[in-house]
Amino acid sequence: MSAIRLNLLIEQSVVEKMKEYVAQRHTSISKVVENMFLAITNSEESDKLEISPFVKSLSLDNIKLPDDFDYKKELAKKWKVQRTAAKRLDKKTSRWAKSES
Repeated sequence: MSAIRLNLLIEQSVVEKMKEYVAQRHTSISKVVENMFLAITNSEESDKLEISPFVKSLSLDNIKLPDDFDYKKELAKKWKVQRTAAKRLDKKTSRWAKSES
């Protein structure tokens, strides 16, 4: 594969940062830009990525909910219980704080 020259207009501050970056990694700005373009244009390969069995197991497709399931009601129940518990804890804590003083 033959290489061609490509002129880019980039902010000077960005170029200075890139020079530091490539010097630390013993590469070139051209190689970094080429790799970036390859990553962008190889999107077909990234679409073919295999999803691990663990990640697939997290899918909601594996969960069977009743047809009449209402998640808003379930959340309301959960938060009501948590608010009630928090109020009880506040009462206990305030009684404890009074007895300490």
